[in-house]
Amino acid sequence: MSVLSDSDEFELFNTEAVAQLIRFKWEVYGQRHHTIGAVVHLIQTLILTFYVNIIYINNMLCTPEEVPIEFQTPGYAPTASTVEKPLLIECAANPYAILLLGGVIYPLVYELTQCRLVGIVDYFLAIENYLDIMYISSSIAMTISHLLLNPFHILSKIIIIFVICMASIRTFKVLKIFPQFSTIVTMLEKVIFDL
Repeated sequence: MSVLSDSDEFELFNTEAVAQLIRFKWEVYGQRHHTIGAVVHLIQTLILTFYVNIIYINNMLCTPEEVPIEFQTPGYAPTASTVEKPLLIECAANPYAILLLGGVIYPLVYELTQCRLVGIVDYFLAIENYLDIMYISSSIAMTISHLLLNPFHILSKIIIIFVICMASIRTFKVLKIFPQFSTIVTMLEKVIFDL
């Protein structure tokens, strides 16, 4: 395998013997490992979707203050003296934010293990590891901001939007391991990159 990885002759990869060797290595070593990672990513995505649904769509955590009756009257135009403060949002404690942290435990353990096995210098030389580091650190920051501030704070909103974008990128990366999706994911990545 090391001879193949150092070779510049791409015709070698079209031979039946090499194709069988790659298929064997994938089925014995790589497929199970990457399938577990794909299932964990699916669970992370479901946790994030569940959280967005509960907090932002159904608004089960926060309730706005009562709007004074004069603001509800049709045709009423508030003046500078009647508008003293903007509408505030009161939020209860956010137990759902812990779910967000739970979804990032596996990637954190995986990346720390990978860093230990390959060495810290080699780990940081690989560009693709920076995406994983950004995803993990922004997920932790998102959990902290949703616990300490509230989900409707501007910083919390910015971080969760960034995490959702990173999760989408990771989804494309995960889908590449399945032969049915590999071609279309590669095509979509090129189209998005060209935009």
